[in-house]
Amino acid sequence: MSLLAARWQRVFAGIALLLSSAVVWAQPQPWKAIESAAIDDPKAALQTAQTFLQQARSDGDADAQFWALLAQARILISLEDNDHRQLVLSQARTVLEQLHGNAAQAQLWLDTVQALSDVRENPNRGMVTRLEDLRQRARALGRNDLLCEVEAVDMWSMLASSSSDEAWKAAQASYQCAVREHTLSLELDALTQLGSLASLVGGRMAEDSEAEDYLQHALTRLHGQPARFQRSLIEYEYGTSLAAQQPEAALLHFKRALALSRELGDQAGVAAALTSASEALSETGDANAALAMAREALPLMQKQGNVGRIAACHAVLLQALTVLKADSLGAEIVAARAADDPNLTLSRRAQLLDAIAQALAAQGRHAEAYQELQRANTLRAQSLDRQRVTVMLRLQARYEDARRGAETAELRRRSETAQLALQAREAGQRTLWIALCAACLLLLGALVVLAFGARHRRQLSRLAMRDETHRPAQSPRHSLRGATADRASVALADPVHAGVDRSGSLQADQRCARPRHRRCGAQGARQRLEAGLAHAGSPGPPGRRRIPAGIAGLQRGRNSCAVCAPAQRRGGHPDSRPAGRPAGAVLHGRGQRYRRHRPGRAAEPGRSCVVCSQDCRARSMGGVLNVRASIAYLRIAFFKSLGSAVALQHRATMPL
Repeated sequence: MSLLAARWQRVFAGIALLLSSAVVWAQPQPWKAIESAAIDDPKAALQTAQTFLQQARSDGDADAQFWALLAQARILISLEDNDHRQLVLSQARTVLEQLHGNAAQAQLWLDTVQALSDVRENPNRGMVTRLEDLRQRARALGRNDLLCEVEAVDMWSMLASSSSDEAWKAAQASYQCAVREHTLSLELDALTQLGSLASLVGGRMAEDSEAEDYLQHALTRLHGQPARFQRSLIEYEYGTSLAAQQPEAALLHFKRALALSRELGDQAGVAAALTSASEALSETGDANAALAMAREALPLMQKQGNVGRIAACHAVLLQALTVLKADSLGAEIVAARAADDPNLTLSRRAQLLDAIAQALAAQGRHAEAYQELQRANTLRAQSLDRQRVTVMLRLQARYEDARRGAETAELRRRSETAQLALQAREAGQRTLWIALCAACLLLLGALVVLAFGARHRRQLSRLAMRDETHRPAQSPRHSLRGATADRASVALADPVHAGVDRSGSLQADQRCARPRHRRCGAQGARQRLEAGLAHAGSPGPPGRRRIPAGIAGLQRGRNSCAVCAPAQRRGGHPDSRPAGRPAGAVLHGRGQRYRRHRPGRAAEPGRSCVVCSQDCRARSMGGVLNVRASIAYLRIAFFKSLGSAVALQHRATMPL
């Protein structure tokens, strides 16, 4: 029992661990709340992330440690702190092996943040393939928020490579994705970059207020929040978009961004604002103010290790000293040549070499200036080639993506077509089965109707055979013997039912409408009965009155049926023949003509019996023969009894 209890405890512990990890992964990542705070004050958000990290380490929660480290890395990327962010990312990669949740999803988040960290430092051609791989992995996991993160990294990559057209397209894609996923930070970044790129994109007509519209829309999305850090970014990009055409207005926005950055203690923001403001002052002709701002920004850039901003500060210093014709111009040329780092972007290096060439030309060193200009032109050409290669790679990636999409759509179409064909085949089979079942039901119904009809006809036939008026109570021989032995007898006959046959009296009367069937059915029975009563009163010998020739004493002839012939043989007498009838003649039904009897020949088919006036051909039916025979015997008994009664009455009236 103890072993079973221990096993159940382990099972419950595992279930609780799974549920806790599921709850953690179902909730928003910790950096979501941290990033909301980073919009206003990134340093305060960084302290919050460090607090989360310490709490997770004390609790031994590897998942919480990973997400806290990832949030710190994202904030450090925004603050452009290169040294610390690489350290934090390496720690997050170490903690990744101890996660209890979805390791594939965590790995994808880490790779995305790492790409965002590398894109500003190394925006090489390998970044395109890297980002495409991240997209495929995000689609495989079904994470649309990760797709938005990848689109944002793509935008920063194109900005770092000085590809304005591709950066514009990437910013549009990032903005649309952020709007769909309701990610405010990504939406604000995309709007800010769209505003700064509106006047730099080639091949399109930009309106004068287009950049301002994007940036104002970004400010509107803040909804009155403090968002000092985000507002400083917006003001900085606003000044960048105006620096080429309106340096005075751009200087105003740079000063606003500088004030917000100093309020937050954002040294990277202060250095960027000072550098851009010094460039704007140099464009306006205020070389002294530009020199002062550039000298203030240079130590900050050197402290951060941002080689791009350092090169920009040296370029501004060279331009200001060249305009002022200062004595320190030579020393600054040497410092600027030292700042020419191979890790710089080609466009930034070309800009720095242009400043060096101008300074050398101001000192009269035209040969060196010419060489620097050639180097600058070469770097510009390389930059253009690299941009073309980048564009080609992006187009190739888009083509591959479109091809895969087309193949997927084709496979989906084929699958849907196959499903529709299968459904149609199943519907056809169901229709055939339904038709077959309906035909079977109809056939079964027809068989049931026929069976009930046959049963009903059999019941009617049996009912007719059970009727006492159609069947004598005694055998025919006994009835005839009793009728002839008694001196007087009375027989009752129903003239209506006397001629009822298998088809009924009504159908028999209808059949009697033909000439050859004049004495069948109820009408024939009534006629024969009336004829018998008419002949019963004729005079004859005592004790035996003459019975009508059509009834009594008939010999068996060709047209006598097998039922009536025995009765004729038993009750027949030469005196009972009607007058004028030759001996051995029989009365035939057709035309009442007498013919000579030929022994040994049966009644002809289609001829009527002289006694019962029924068709001999119909007597072949087994169930009907008994009914008609009974009717014939009843007729014979009735007329003989009637003759006996008349004779008795005659004797009673005779005088003694």
